[in-house]
Amino acid sequence: MRMNYRELMDRKITDTVISLFRSSLSPEELANRLKDFHEHDIALALEELRPDERQQISAALDPRQMAELFPYYGEPGLRLAELSPDLAAQILDFMDSGD
Repeated sequence: MRMNYRELMDRKITDTVISLFRSSLSPEELANRLKDFHEHDIALALEELRPDERQQISAALDPRQMAELFPYYGEPGLRLAELSPDLAAQILDFMDSGD
């Protein structure tokens, strides 16, 4: 099946974010580079990673940044369950009640 332009661009953005995740950037550099992307794009990329990769990235990001991703996850409860109880609680503190 052929991708339309939007699907192709989404795939390219997701692949770019995944390559950032898998790079050797420091947590500070990664967080800074991720500011160039929408939360939806970051969440899509995170969902394509292995659970151990997601945990590593989650530990590197600020809990406030992580909270901004949760509305875009397909199954936010699963993503939250992968985190340590302390980090999950911090993220929940930053989330809007509507999330």
